[in-house]
Amino acid sequence: MRLWRFAVPNLITATSLTFAFLSVMNAISGHTVPAAWFALYCVLTDKLDGFAARLLGATSAFGVQFDSFADFASFGVAPATLFYSYLSRNPALGFQAPGPLRVTLQVATVLYVLLVAFRLARFNVSAPTGGTKLYFGVPTTQMGGTLLALFVTFLKYGDPHATGIGLDRFHGPHLLGHTQVPTEAWHYWPLIMLAGGALMVSRLRVPKLGLTQNRVANAIIVANILGVYGFGVIQWLPEYLAGVGLAYLGMSVIYGQVVQSAREATRPPLFAGPQPPHDEDEL
Repeated sequence: MRLWRFAVPNLITATSLTFAFLSVMNAISGHTVPAAWFALYCVLTDKLDGFAARLLGATSAFGVQFDSFADFASFGVAPATLFYSYLSRNPALGFQAPGPLRVTLQVATVLYVLLVAFRLARFNVSAPTGGTKLYFGVPTTQMGGTLLALFVTFLKYGDPHATGIGLDRFHGPHLLGHTQVPTEAWHYWPLIMLAGGALMVSRLRVPKLGLTQNRVANAIIVANILGVYGFGVIQWLPEYLAGVGLAYLGMSVIYGQVVQSAREATRPPLFAGPQPPHDEDEL
């Protein structure tokens, strides 16, 4: 029975890896929308493995390392492959021809993957001190999910003639009405990737979301969790998923400035020596 307890969370982690590589395969084959949703599925499964491990009492050093590899594939390799494949193969967006835009995209893609790796490696050897349940820098799950949801939102509201993605690929209502993302907005995508990478390795204090003593706050948190999982599974309302992610980022900026315990929390030096293993989902 003990072996099966450990198998459950690790099978969920393996599912995340599977989704990540399905995303990569679809991206390089030119199937952009399925690739994006497969990558977003990784966000849903990533949170489940830590929950299952704690529920079953099956946390382990192996599970932590396995989860870290899955995070690198899910929120580093898969999004980077998707973004680069789509933008570089679509001539209407301006990245296909040799020039500054293409070079910027190439540099941003490489740096994004490196920053994800740095974020995960640093987290595996250091943990915040000061007794506050927070992250230093935006977790890879959060940033990867936000960028992916924003990417799908750009596709949904972009010009079909420029993006090559018809509106028939997105069922359900349009929360943003008749808003259209101009083609020129895609030129800023490499900068958005770099900003996301920088936030992951920054000193931004990011609170770990959890239930509080405030019933209204708890209701909002639970409703958003159910909304993210529900809309994610049925591939619906990417603009809502992006909005939740961006709202969390905005809240983190405020949190780090107004909460005293967050301001006083310190991060151990990068080369301070090995630390006990821990899971990014558990802080």
